[in-house]
Amino acid sequence: MARAGLTPEKVVQRAVEIADATGSAEVNLAVLARSLNVATPSLYKHVSGSDDLTTRMAVAVTTDFATELGESTRGLAGGEALRALAAAYRGFARRHPGTYPLTQQHRADPSWEKAAHSALVAVASALKGYGVGTRDVDKLRFLRSTLHGFVDLEHRGGFGLADPVGHSFDRTVAAVDAALIIWADMNKKRDNAPEDTPGGPSVRDGEVYEALRDEGASKEKAARIANAAAASSRSSVGRKGGRSGSYEDWTVERLRKRAAELDIDGRSKMNKDELITALRDH
Repeated sequence: MARAGLTPEKVVQRAVEIADATGSAEVNLAVLARSLNVATPSLYKHVSGSDDLTTRMAVAVTTDFATELGESTRGLAGGEALRALAAAYRGFARRHPGTYPLTQQHRADPSWEKAAHSALVAVASALKGYGVGTRDVDKLRFLRSTLHGFVDLEHRGGFGLADPVGHSFDRTVAAVDAALIIWADMNKKRDNAPEDTPGGPSVRDGEVYEALRDEGASKEKAARIANAAAASSRSSVGRKGGRSGSYEDWTVERLRKRAAELDIDGRSKMNKDELITALRDH
């Protein structure tokens, strides 16, 4: 006989409790029914089967996960928010060893996806001080994989050394903090770099670079000469790669010496024109 007052929510709540007590999200329907003091067939009035039960558990647990993450960082920013978020993340995983994995496994279920998005928003909000938004996938995956990897190893007994695991977790979070600061600084420098510089922001004289590219020079060669021109002056850098004026004004001895510096093969047998060609093509 069905127990009075039993609802789908109560069935799911009891299943979550059993899963966390056993350390496995696989809840046997017969065991669940006995814990609720009902016959197994009575459960089908509330859930359609094991898959439906697991999905409902995933939705419930992920919703709670998102709520805890969001509440943990309320009123905090920057490093404080990150540390609070990480502590809440680890705390949830430790209190829910059986059902925490359900928060990490994607499910093509609208209710689960809604709950997972709420968790994403909570994390992005905590990282706002680092310039992170919900579309900064790489940064969000970086944090998630770091925290999940740590708590998963901890849950599976992967830390066998006697040293305090909590200290290692704190140092891991500190490393994430440093990495996110560096990442934000790199993005700021990239965003402030001139976008219209021919050859990209690493090229210091775009005009020379474009002229050399138009003449058929490779990107690497054009960039090298353009940067050399910017470092000294355009007039002192040969348009084809020479320095201190045109190669035509150099003596053969000087050309061979330059060729030796560049380790050009066959230089000792080359005449002046051949040396100039070899130097310009190098």
